[in-house]
Amino acid sequence: MKGRVVVGRRGVLALLGVSCGAMACRRETYSVTGRGLPSGWRERRLEASLGARRALVLSSREDQREAVLWSRDLGWDLPLRGGALVHTALLLAVLRGELVTADTVFRCDGSRCERAHGAIRPADALALGCRTFFVPLASRVGTSMLASAFAVLGLASPSVPDDPVVRTRFALEGEGWVLRIQDTLAMGQALSRHPEPAPTMWSEALVPRSAEPGPLRGVVAVRDTEAWFVGYSVGSEPRWVSAFVSDCDGRPGQVVVSLARATHEAWLREGQAQRPVNPLIVPRRRGRR
Repeated sequence: MKGRVVVGRRGVLALLGVSCGAMACRRETYSVTGRGLPSGWRERRLEASLGARRALVLSSREDQREAVLWSRDLGWDLPLRGGALVHTALLLAVLRGELVTADTVFRCDGSRCERAHGAIRPADALALGCRTFFVPLASRVGTSMLASAFAVLGLASPSVPDDPVVRTRFALEGEGWVLRIQDTLAMGQALSRHPEPAPTMWSEALVPRSAEPGPLRGVVAVRDTEAWFVGYSVGSEPRWVSAFVSDCDGRPGQVVVSLARATHEAWLREGQAQRPVNPLIVPRRRGRR
């Protein structure tokens, strides 16, 4: 399917299809669970998800007493692969361990990326998902360093392997790491505080590059046909926003940011209209057909 996803300045989502580009399209499988939602949650079904066959978006107010879950063929309590989301913990670990600084420059030759990024610093490496940047760091980080970084991000520390080879794969790919979408709300809160030791770096790193994010800031993590967005909204409710897409026909990073923004703005419009709003329906301006 050709085309692209575009988000306009007024938050209007225009669906033009999604391009697969050079992204590998390996099919992943998840099932749907049937357990009831937690108290205070409301559920909306995504009738379309911008090229992702399966999708979850969870938005919560700052106090987390009210949340809206948008879903398509995924259950809210289903364990999901953390994948490249582990890069956020890896970067925080090496910054805290003084293995790199916010100004450290690496050179990406494109050997492990879709394209060469050239000279790149940590903020851009995280925002662009530069695997070439993270490969040498994954082999240098220790078990306790990674576990501590997960705790700072508000995440339950997974079982970090002691074996150096296995730990390197874990730090690079998130191999064996699963979490539920509600687990990432605390991570969004932690990211909004721009954790030490490089708070100014996070201001730059948390601006998504794959699609226009509007008021959203956070981490975009892509692995094969899956992608995560975990972050927060600047200056508006809902405050915490997490999205996961799977089995994408197009560029997952672009899809997940566009979908997170569309559902976020749909909740805002719903609050104004006092009725459910479809996030993929463009609101018609008064006086226009």
